[in-house]
Amino acid sequence: MTTETHSFQTEAQKLLKLMINSLYSNREVFLRELISNAADAIDKLRFESLSDATLLDADGDLGIHIKFDTECNALTIEDNGIGMSRDELIENLGTIAKSGTEQFFELLDDDQQEASQLIGQFGVGFYSAFLVADQINVTSRKAGTNEAAKWVSSGEADFTVEDVDEHARGTTIELILKEDAGEFTDEFRLRDIVKQYSDHVDVPVWIVDVAGEDSEPKQLNTATALWSRPKNAISDDEYKEFYKSVSHDFQDPLLWAHNKIEGKVDYTSLIYVPSKAPFMFAMTEKSHGLKLYAQRVFITDQLDLFLPDNLNFVKGVVDIRDLPLNMSRETIQENDQIRTVRNAVVKRVVDSLLSHAKKDADSYNAFWQEFGHQMKVAYDWDQPYDESYYKLMRFASTHSEGSEQTIGLEDYLERAADDQKEIYYLVGESALSLRNNPLLEHYTDVGIEVLLLSDDFDSYIVERFKEFDDHAFKDISLADVELPTRADAEKDAAVESDEDDEKLLTRVKDLLKDESLSDVTASQRLHESASCLVRERPWISRGVRNMLKDTQQFLGEEKLKLELNMAHPLVQRLKELEDDTKFEDLTRTLLDQARLSYGSLDVDTAVYVRRVNGILAELLEHRV
Repeated sequence: MTTETHSFQTEAQKLLKLMINSLYSNREVFLRELISNAADAIDKLRFESLSDATLLDADGDLGIHIKFDTECNALTIEDNGIGMSRDELIENLGTIAKSGTEQFFELLDDDQQEASQLIGQFGVGFYSAFLVADQINVTSRKAGTNEAAKWVSSGEADFTVEDVDEHARGTTIELILKEDAGEFTDEFRLRDIVKQYSDHVDVPVWIVDVAGEDSEPKQLNTATALWSRPKNAISDDEYKEFYKSVSHDFQDPLLWAHNKIEGKVDYTSLIYVPSKAPFMFAMTEKSHGLKLYAQRVFITDQLDLFLPDNLNFVKGVVDIRDLPLNMSRETIQENDQIRTVRNAVVKRVVDSLLSHAKKDADSYNAFWQEFGHQMKVAYDWDQPYDESYYKLMRFASTHSEGSEQTIGLEDYLERAADDQKEIYYLVGESALSLRNNPLLEHYTDVGIEVLLLSDDFDSYIVERFKEFDDHAFKDISLADVELPTRADAEKDAAVESDEDDEKLLTRVKDLLKDESLSDVTASQRLHESASCLVRERPWISRGVRNMLKDTQQFLGEEKLKLELNMAHPLVQRLKELEDDTKFEDLTRTLLDQARLSYGSLDVDTAVYVRRVNGILAELLEHRV
């Protein structure tokens, strides 16, 4: 018999210590997690046995047994599912959260309440048992093999793995409970927990009093798949608990949709949209959360057929009535029934989100902050234009308050004047810098809303499809953009350039001829600021530029145009300056201000500050 000692990763030790200290107050959820894992193991055995009936051995009555021992203060959860090999025990139980753990713990330092919420989003599952156990012993034998192994840990730095002589197929998890966790050896307490969290599990869950006089197993759950029941017979609480069991999330879902369809394909779907993204979701969430069943027999959960990557956060089940149970993955991918159901499920998700957005804008806005970036970046933008998906998009705007508040394109057009044919937008690196951009001045004065696109992918989206609801997207930073007016706004008198203005513009052009500017002109769009930069072609955000650079696509250099507000006091001052040094300092200061407002980092701040200080000193001296 070989025994080995292994060490948890440093970050895993921190997570275990955090859980052992009971940051998450609702300790009873550990039992739901262990029962869900056991049910998954049985589901996998059912599927594997379709092609290899010998995996069932002589034990074809699949189920989960909860054994409690009051005298020893111990609790055991047994299943006769697929089981694990020695190597799988080490891999599955010896590594926690393979990426992103250091960033996770940085969040915990600031706010422990938030930390406790993150536990539920982190997908720790099995390790929640350390909330109630001083030691966990896991013994398992994989179906189709004769070798069994035992994993032991007390939640410290190390765990041990050893071979064992004999064990039935499946997994046994023995919890040596903490002194204050004796409630979990009380039969009535265990009954209540299973009824609340796991009544829907599609395998029988039995309870056994090991130390009691009556050691006969008693079934605790109805063992009926929740999605197969009529909707009017299912309470909201049951829907929420089912979501938590299939998603391993501790938060309630944002929404769910339960549908039984009879037609070309007979199927039932129960889909959930989470309210919170898992920790490090954008970087680590690769799997798709829908489980495929055929007549309540589990087929697979490693399936990207029903939901595209941009909706991979959706959880739930799809049960297709006439799907052959012995299908291979390749056959599933080519199946017409799957294609039909996929289209219907995607439409159901999008329609449910649109409905929720209209019903509760604030709640949807919070959802968008969690999942919006993933929905944009992972969407297949090469497919035909889909207006319904565009309606899901949310953007900051000059009419929204704060960087976290966003609006939809339908909201934008509802507020627009009847004669407005464009959707105006401005792209930059942050919503805060965009709100202070001088290019907005004219639009603010005439009361026209502008979208503020600060996400790396936003500029690609608006350029990809050009319009929404027959309204063209228009970048207000373009040099040739036609400045709009509104019927109820006073029109500005056209600014006529006089001879002094033309002389000044010529002098500025000569001075800045080496600054890669395409031109220097009088501005019609500036009302308060002295200068701004505009471009000849639509803006490509820094994030998209970096992506294109990585794929070796050449963007080419673009020369920007400098616009000066000829009525501004600083520009008027330029006309008066005959001293070439002072003229250059003020001109280059106006150029640097335009660059900073544009979002360019190509400004020598030390030189800029020196010039500004010199101008201020001259003004103070002049006032004295």
